[in-house]
Amino acid sequence: MEKDRKIPVNVRISGFHLSEGEDSKILDDHEGYLSQRGDSLFIVYESPEKIKTVIKILPLRVEVKRKIIGDKEKKNENEGLALISDISYEKGKTVKGFYLTPYGRLETETDTEEIVTEESEKFFKCHIEGRLKMNGSHVSDFNLEIAAAVII
Repeated sequence: MEKDRKIPVNVRISGFHLSEGEDSKILDDHEGYLSQRGDSLFIVYESPEKIKTVIKILPLRVEVKRKIIGDKEKKNENEGLALISDISYEKGKTVKGFYLTPYGRLETETDTEEIVTEESEKFFKCHIEGRLKMNGSHVSDFNLEIAAAVII
């Protein structure tokens, strides 16, 4: 992949959370872009709800930051963006983060067992497995897949 170039992609976030014997499926599709800077691969997209998601993928760590999009007239592309969640996954480690809800801030911890990536010229995929805690209590086991296919 060419460094520092924004490549248009279709992004799919899929997977499930297993909690108390019941699973909750995730499926989210967006158009965005893929870029690489140094050892980091970035997938960026905006949702119709005006939320910008930035996924930073390193060899053993994945960081997901979501921000509410503010005033587009700002000079710096990150000005006016309020961070609403910051959740990271690092293989073999427990990583703290947070998720804002209308009822307040939830502290999160991810215990990540597996991070596997696949990459080709036109496709990128990252598979993550582990456990999620919120406010110190185990809430689910998760299986998450982040995929980006180049738009031709």
